[in-house]
Amino acid sequence: MFNNVQDLVSYLRRSHNQSKLSKRLQMFTKTRWNLAYSMIYSFISVYPELSGVVKDPEQKQKLAAIDYDVLLEFSNYFKYFVEVTKVLSADKHPTIHLVLPLKQWLINLSKPNAHDSAAIASLKKYMHHEIASYWELEDVHFMVIILHPNFKYLHVCPAVKGKCYNLLNDEIERRRAKSRSSYASSSLSYPTTTSRQTTEENDADIIESSKDILVIPATNTCVERLFSASGAAATESRTRLSAHKLDKLMFLKKNHLVLKFITNSTSPETNTTASGSYDELTINERSNYLSDHQKNNTIEEQTDEANNDDVYFF
Repeated sequence: MFNNVQDLVSYLRRSHNQSKLSKRLQMFTKTRWNLAYSMIYSFISVYPELSGVVKDPEQKQKLAAIDYDVLLEFSNYFKYFVEVTKVLSADKHPTIHLVLPLKQWLINLSKPNAHDSAAIASLKKYMHHEIASYWELEDVHFMVIILHPNFKYLHVCPAVKGKCYNLLNDEIERRRAKSRSSYASSSLSYPTTTSRQTTEENDADIIESSKDILVIPATNTCVERLFSASGAAATESRTRLSAHKLDKLMFLKKNHLVLKFITNSTSPETNTTASGSYDELTINERSNYLSDHQKNNTIEEQTDEANNDDVYFF
């Protein structure tokens, strides 16, 4: 069925019938992430119009072979991957601690159930195996989940609890050994410590590990955004722009709204304005988020009916 949808989209784009449709169809390519969902979603959006647009007999047979309800199941399943991508691509808060829980969440969602059609059950069975083997995790992903207070008890993936704690203990011991070696190389003797001091040192090691690990982004999306912004800043009129000044420009570009709010809040006469701008910013961010997730209410209502029992743990 997926191949039929792909062939129909390709046919409509090649035959210039795209102009007869109310929305633009999205082509699928393997080199871009989440385009399978984009193609199916765009196809569903114009599905009622296709019977009057598709004229080729062979393409009509492919259209007739597509089960609309199964297509909605595909769209609804692929949407989970889109949501995970959006969560891990955020750059305003830590995300690396979500990698392991979200991977396990997708694996759990990929287990076929009694209500699935044969097509979606086959897809889930394939994805269940591929996610577990293809999505490789580094040691830092296992350590960081313990360092975050929301997941430190590993209720999401208890099977790796022992591995997570062992890796974190090894990291703390490595930091301690490095600290001892720095004392040994100096003229100072390593100080003796009491049990209370040892506990405080353990807490300090955990805090330092958290600072170093939690700042790591889960994806390189934020780096790509910054790279694109820096390329736009280095125009022909700024050929002699130094790296130091470029760093400042990127910092101001990325944080200008926050800096504006901080600057306004420090002035007593502008507190009201600052509060209003902050509220407006929050409202705008929420409205943008809602608009991205509530397009085409009719389709969303149909796709959500099959997933009323799903619970988002994040």
